[in-house]
Amino acid sequence: MEHRKRSVNPGAWESCLSVGFPTDAASDSRLKPRSVLANAYGSTLLEMTFSNRFLSALGANTLESLRNWLEPVAIRPDHVVYRMGDRVEHVYFVESGLLLRLAMVEDGRTVSVGVTGREGAAGAANALSGLPSFHQVTGHVEGEALRIEAGRFADVINASKEARKVADVYLDALTISSDLTTTCLAFHPLSARLSTALLNAQDANGGGGKVLATQELLASMFAVQRTSVTSLATSMERAGLIRTGRGAVEILDRAGLERSACGCYDRQARLWADLWGAVDA
Repeated sequence: MEHRKRSVNPGAWESCLSVGFPTDAASDSRLKPRSVLANAYGSTLLEMTFSNRFLSALGANTLESLRNWLEPVAIRPDHVVYRMGDRVEHVYFVESGLLLRLAMVEDGRTVSVGVTGREGAAGAANALSGLPSFHQVTGHVEGEALRIEAGRFADVINASKEARKVADVYLDALTISSDLTTTCLAFHPLSARLSTALLNAQDANGGGGKVLATQELLASMFAVQRTSVTSLATSMERAGLIRTGRGAVEILDRAGLERSACGCYDRQARLWADLWGAVDA
């Protein structure tokens, strides 16, 4: 199955909310899901394919049920989508970029427990269970997503056995992915984890060499001091792997990063490829 994203009217993205920006009821009420989506994608979603694998796996009838309620939004780095304990109001289907899932302890320290890119749907588990967010979810790599109200998502998915099977398989894979992330955090050195994170970010950025990432964000992802990230980034820069700048990391030697990354980079990629391959079969 081919997964190419149809070109979108840029003005449609600009007219919508950016993920994580605070809003009030008045600003939300000005969004018109039907008219916004018509401007962005044309009269019907059935005429297009998606970069997001979750949406791509759904049947035509389910997409027809979803199409009037999907809103395009922009993913902005560092902006909060959900805070831990928040009621999940929307499910986000990432078309490009990355969302970061962070676990938080009592003193406010955080650690990355996973990312959501084009393979998934942020907030899907909470929408189906009705439980609040257990993680803080923030924008990590700039991009675009489609979102739908959580209640409407749950209604549409639960109305179709086929769609519910897609969701259940996805949620099982999400649990396995989180287990892999936890194992990586426990056993792999910071250098390998940072290389893996930069590769994931570059993949989500369409292969572009520059990744927007502050040292503060990287430190919070790995639950380490900023000085540890600074020291490691300096070593990687001297080795010719990356070049650091204000709020960004430029990848100079991808092959070298792949050699220094842990095996979790390939394991995660295989997990999602196997998942969607099985659903598509």
